[in-house]
Amino acid sequence: MNWLYYSMSDSQFVTNWAISSSNPIRDKMIENQAIAQCKDGDVAGLKILYELHAKKIFYLALRILSSPQEAEDVVQDIFIKVFKNIKNYRGEAAFGTWLYRVTSNHCLDILRKRKKHTWVEIDETLENSNRINFKNDPEHAEKMLSPTIVRALDQLSPRQRICLVMREMENLSYEEISICLGISLGSVKSNIYRAKEYLRNYFKKMGFVGEY
Repeated sequence: MNWLYYSMSDSQFVTNWAISSSNPIRDKMIENQAIAQCKDGDVAGLKILYELHAKKIFYLALRILSSPQEAEDVVQDIFIKVFKNIKNYRGEAAFGTWLYRVTSNHCLDILRKRKKHTWVEIDETLENSNRINFKNDPEHAEKMLSPTIVRALDQLSPRQRICLVMREMENLSYEEISICLGISLGSVKSNIYRAKEYLRNYFKKMGFVGEY
């Protein structure tokens, strides 16, 4: 199943990806206008969507991939996908929900390949937008995982890793993970259980004592 074409009308989750500001109604109108511009092939709308959502995409990718460079690449990759596939977004779910699914599945593909991504230039309109300097963002340091945790996560299979991150770091329910990744509820629970069991044994071998 091609997840870019998946309808998410029954999965209105990821509420933290909704636009939050002093005037959410106005900003939602701006987002809707930007989506319409993108559907018409106007890259100026993509610039607006970038400014609204780039930071959230970066930190989701960072949690899943544990690599700031790869997370930055994901931001650009996702907006290329958005511009190319925006016509498949029919508004049955919040745009942030659709974007979350696209991002998480793109990260899953990266985990499976783990190859270096080449930075692909977008239209100069987006290149000249107010690119977020993630390294200077106050949230950057606190959301970086320790090297020990990164090494442990690297031992997991891609599916186990993304399921665990979405459950423990993104605070999604089993049902939400199932919908987002397009896998069965049983598969979600099995992957999370196996990931926790592996990490529990891994940390014990490393000499860490405590609850895992």
